[in-house]
Amino acid sequence: MLTPSQITEIAAQFQFATDGISFRTLHSGHIHDTYLLECGSLRYVLQRVNHLVFKSPETVMENIRKATAFQLEYFRSQQINAVIPELVTTRSGSSFLKDEMGNYWRAFTYIPDTVSFEEVQTPEQAYEAARMFGFFVRSLQYLPADELQETIPAFHNAVSRRNAFLQAISTGLPDRIKTAATEITFFESRGHIADKIDHLLRQKEVPFRIVHNDTKISNVLMAASTGKGVCAIDLDTVMPGTLLYDFGDMMRTFLSPAAEDETDLDKVQIRMDVFESLAKGYWSEVGEWITKAERENLVFGGMLMTYIMGIRFLTDFLQGDVYYKIHRPTHNLDRSCTQMRLLSLMETHREEMESIIAGL
Repeated sequence: MLTPSQITEIAAQFQFATDGISFRTLHSGHIHDTYLLECGSLRYVLQRVNHLVFKSPETVMENIRKATAFQLEYFRSQQINAVIPELVTTRSGSSFLKDEMGNYWRAFTYIPDTVSFEEVQTPEQAYEAARMFGFFVRSLQYLPADELQETIPAFHNAVSRRNAFLQAISTGLPDRIKTAATEITFFESRGHIADKIDHLLRQKEVPFRIVHNDTKISNVLMAASTGKGVCAIDLDTVMPGTLLYDFGDMMRTFLSPAAEDETDLDKVQIRMDVFESLAKGYWSEVGEWITKAERENLVFGGMLMTYIMGIRFLTDFLQGDVYYKIHRPTHNLDRSCTQMRLLSLMETHREEMESIIAGL
């Protein structure tokens, strides 16, 4: 834990607009250490990047620098009145600071009078969050995908995740393999999901674009007074991908009111009013320019992302909980079961959801 004087010393190396820095810890987010700085009447966000999760912080920061610079130019050229957190450079002009302990630090402008939410409570929230993620990819649609690098290799690569899952079935803990027999059978039988996205991408039926890749509602700022979306935040995973990842992870995280590790699977539901609002919000920003194949596979994206997370949790359970933090022996199995139930519901409601998309 750093002392206040150490944090003040770190902050002093960035080009803030004034001297006289005070700060407090922000208790949002689960990966980085985040502080709210007050510099006179101005406020900023200072973060220590978790380089154990993001093993190439330089790549993360270069992606963020390029993406935010492109967005700001897009806003200017299109005369769009929009705000995003802007990078504050160090006094040497870098987008990040590496301290003597090997920690990486970055700073952004603070957007006042905004709130974020941990879960979707209303269809209106789903609409605004989806609209902001749609606006995010729209603002970057002309940035070539190869301009950015992968920050987490094979992050949403379904074939890679499936191969790791199949390996865990062979080499995992025998007792756990036996315990999870039902879940193993379920996800083994849905390997065609990985094959389909691999085909769509390899044949270039679905284009690579710069996408957010982590579309939880907590990664959207909304106006505190009106509830309207302000901007997407947390760009650590902005990199080449497909719109199906972004739309799919919104489906996975928005549609059910149940927690990701809910043990009462009856609580895992699909709220069709939330889906319709999500679809309309996203479509309002991307509908004029996405391809026919992207449109036709948006609902498949939800199944894809739920499948990927289901096998990731199950793989970790079979291997002895080596990746995700757990609070009970079956925690990762419970998480996998929740994804299994959600994927089953998506399969049941697929035709209805695709009909909504077709009607947009």
